[in-house]
Amino acid sequence: MSSDDPEIPQASYRDRIAILPGDPPIAYRPRVVLLDETARAALRPDEQQKLTPIFVAADSDEPPPFDQWYRLETEDAPGRVDELTRDGYNAQLDIVYFANDVDCCGCPPHPALAGVIAANPWSANPWSANPWSANPWSANPWSANPWSANPWSANAESLNLAATRKAPTSSVMPAPDRALPVRPPHAAAFNTIIGVLDCGLAGGLHNADGLRPTLLGLDAASLQRIAGDSDVPSRPIGPYPADNYLDPVAGHGTFIAGIVEQLTPGCVIRVRGVFEPEGDVSVQTLAPALWQLMTKVGPSIVNFSFGGTGRDIMFESVINHYHYHEQPRVVFVAAAGNEGSCVEQYPAALPSVIGVAALGPTGPAPWSNYGKWVDACAPGADIVSSFFAEFDGDTPPINGLDCDDFVQWATWSGTSFAAPVVVAALAREMVTTSCTAAEAVDRVVRAPHLARLPYMGTIVNF
Repeated sequence: MSSDDPEIPQASYRDRIAILPGDPPIAYRPRVVLLDETARAALRPDEQQKLTPIFVAADSDEPPPFDQWYRLETEDAPGRVDELTRDGYNAQLDIVYFANDVDCCGCPPHPALAGVIAANPWSANPWSANPWSANPWSANPWSANPWSANPWSANAESLNLAATRKAPTSSVMPAPDRALPVRPPHAAAFNTIIGVLDCGLAGGLHNADGLRPTLLGLDAASLQRIAGDSDVPSRPIGPYPADNYLDPVAGHGTFIAGIVEQLTPGCVIRVRGVFEPEGDVSVQTLAPALWQLMTKVGPSIVNFSFGGTGRDIMFESVINHYHYHEQPRVVFVAAAGNEGSCVEQYPAALPSVIGVAALGPTGPAPWSNYGKWVDACAPGADIVSSFFAEFDGDTPPINGLDCDDFVQWATWSGTSFAAPVVVAALAREMVTTSCTAAEAVDRVVRAPHLARLPYMGTIVNF
């Protein structure tokens, strides 16, 4: 995209995402009301004709095992929700959650997002203060293999982010050249199924696009064991077609799958694509996606590396159904968020979900959220994991370094990547002791003898 191209109108972003005033604010899809079966009867006849059911299976007429919800489009969504809830009905806005890691490490923003970023009230522009200004390459943290030795011992974050208190939210950089393959899969791990709601998987179901990293396996068995909706580096954003700039959350699901595969190799991993290119997703997408994941895949553990301040009734009802009523109990793990705040983030703060904060090289990461609602903490700074097999974007080199030239690996920071460390620890306990996911939680997170940090929960390490 040339400098002569027009900017995306700010309204294009606000057409998709609006902000509900308050402290903290809540993001939602404008003009969309979500309501359950009981509220349906309270609607006017003209509104009932506009209803669309949320839980609809493409290949089955079976109803969901929980209450059906409906979507209603109306110009005054907040006002209509207020009217229905005031009368005692279950109705809500279509709340929007965000991937916890949606900006890159000091590179210029995606050109197609220039107008979007300017209009986005969710952050003080992270690109204005480059976290890499204290050049981390002068003491290359990749010189020691992060899989066999503690990668935090030579960690650039301790030099600058802790001092500036600037949240990185994400730190995508090209791969360490000396990253080594992991040990062979443990046979028993194939009995452990992990679900991931995210942005999809590089290479998709068949690696038809050639983007799948070798860590996730290229043989037929691996393509079946680790699979998901296809994720590509660049997708259309706003009025512009796909270009050769790395989208903010591209590779997010692949990175998470790689963390699990390294720490507990051999698990079955299913990555369901739900994010928009900017990293946002509304609950009207999340709730049915989770239902379909549970119905078609049946995972024992599900990873949520996204969140927001709005507590959602519909999505929570689906989580609670599978957590409390399925036998053995399904375990949900969610990232706590990267605002450096104690404000509850959902779904991480739900009683039925394990909320995970991030550790840095010297203790709690300064940008990690915290609070009594957080259950565990795990390494989340400068994590190294799988990325697109090969991608060289059009972002120009910075100080002689090409920050969007990737071959198999990347490093990224955020609670998004602390959560799968906990997922992998739970899966490892299941594999090695043949216990259920619920029993693994009791041993890895809840056991009274485990080390804990105030407002950060149980320490779960590699």
